[in-house]
Amino acid sequence: MTAAPPWRPGTQVAERRDEAVRRILAGEPSEMVRLALKLDKYDGDLITHYVGTLTAESRRAAALARLRSGEMGDSIRSDLRLGPRDVEAVARELRKTHPWLAAIAFGSDDDWQDCPGVSPHAATPQARRVELSWCDDSPGDGRSLEHTCMCVMTVYELMSYGGVYRIRRTTERRDVPSVSYAGWWRRLDAYMWWSRLLAGLAR
Repeated sequence: MTAAPPWRPGTQVAERRDEAVRRILAGEPSEMVRLALKLDKYDGDLITHYVGTLTAESRRAAALARLRSGEMGDSIRSDLRLGPRDVEAVARELRKTHPWLAAIAFGSDDDWQDCPGVSPHAATPQARRVELSWCDDSPGDGRSLEHTCMCVMTVYELMSYGGVYRIRRTTERRDVPSVSYAGWWRRLDAYMWWSRLLAGLAR
């Protein structure tokens, strides 16, 4: 059973803290929630501690929801106070339902021996994906920061061009240009779209 939060209910501050907990469990990063609700660092620490006291099932379900929405990184572990057993349980469940997404988030599974497993794979495009706008105009020389595995016919690269970022698509498909580019983003937005592309939520 989930313990009651360690603040007095019925006040405006309590309502904002409750909203913050709901939003974190629904998949929003805690720092973004804290800023959106104008909560100070004390509130943020209090909420983080409380989320850590929730049942393992609640925290694991929240982690799965956030991973399935395309969020990557250690922020999920820290926001939801996931220990090694929690991470193992989340990875096991995600491998059942979204194996490629699990490979991106937790590393490749031992079952996939045909692929070197060094680079991540772009997950199968999901029905609710966002269609990126691709063009074949080359922006010139850039620096490749990350790329997907080359065991498939389409390879994606996250490219840096002196402070702005694009995704380069190189493919053997005949219905699209062999090399094309999407985006013209700042770093934070670029990594958000890169994570979504890997999760199958953008193409």
